[in-house]
Amino acid sequence: KELASKLSDKTIDEQLKEEELARQIRDSIARVEAARKEIARKEAMRQAQIAPFLAQGYIDLGLPSNTLWRKQNEGGDKSHYRYDKAKSLFRNHLPTNEQWSELIHKCKWTWQGNGYKVTGPNGNFIILPAAGDRSSIGILFDVGYGFYLCETPIDDDLMWYFRFDSSEMYMEIDDISGYGLSVR
Repeated sequence: KELASKLSDKTIDEQLKEEELARQIRDSIARVEAARKEIARKEAMRQAQIAPFLAQGYIDLGLPSNTLWRKQNEGGDKSHYRYDKAKSLFRNHLPTNEQWSELIHKCKWTWQGNGYKVTGPNGNFIILPAAGDRSSIGILFDVGYGFYLCETPIDDDLMWYFRFDSSEMYMEIDDISGYGLSVR
């Protein structure tokens, strides 16, 4: 009788533990499902927000900042703009230093002979042509190099820009006020 009582108590304890474990598993599954639904809801909202930009020639590279990049250079691959002209035409759509840095560090860069194919974490890509720069009198220089304006000036003369060739890429500060650079 005493042995039967001990077995019965042990079985009840085991059954209670199993029921508690099953409840914890159900709760965990419910939390995971709720999290999945929230992620899907947020992604749907993001896609709705970026749809107008995608229709205007931007592409989502899957970057952590959610920055959208132009599929091609403003005005085409051979167009160059001085900073003041670019700022008036494109307002605050010039990439910042931080956006260029993220592009450099978070994407795969493949030299294509006349520029880079830049592939984002999600597999989408853009091509950055090495279109050189233009002097103040319009002469094209440095073909084989890419020079791209940044949104962030230092002062009236000095400004940041992104520069690359087949072997390196970096941000640089210089007096480029009279030069025409590419705009992305």
